[in-house]
Amino acid sequence: MYIYIESSSPRKLGEHASLLSPVLPANRTMCFEFWYYMFGDGSGRLFVFLQNTCTKMETQVFKEAGDKGAQWNKASVTIARDSVPNDYRIVLMADVGATYHGNTAVDDLIIHDGPCQGSHGAPIVG
Repeated sequence: MYIYIESSSPRKLGEHASLLSPVLPANRTMCFEFWYYMFGDGSGRLFVFLQNTCTKMETQVFKEAGDKGAQWNKASVTIARDSVPNDYRIVLMADVGATYHGNTAVDDLIIHDGPCQGSHGAPIVG
């Protein structure tokens, strides 16, 4: 099973869906890995944010946008121990693109201690 947002009607440009992790501890290096599928000219954007639980401020650590073909792609995002000074949540957010022809899906979400082995996808270094 996987989770997805589709672009077909009645969806509108800019509508989004978010998935939030449990609260994670600050001052530990973590790895967040997942598979994503973005197919069709209506595929919007896919983001990963770190949301500080004290201030609610969000820091973008990953972004992909548009059609990536009819295939699953792996993303690996290392969350450095100094990325967020307080406990945080990982927020995975996808939005709807400009046409009704597209889907964005995510699957196999994993969070584990330590840095990710290699990098995939389009991480934002912050």
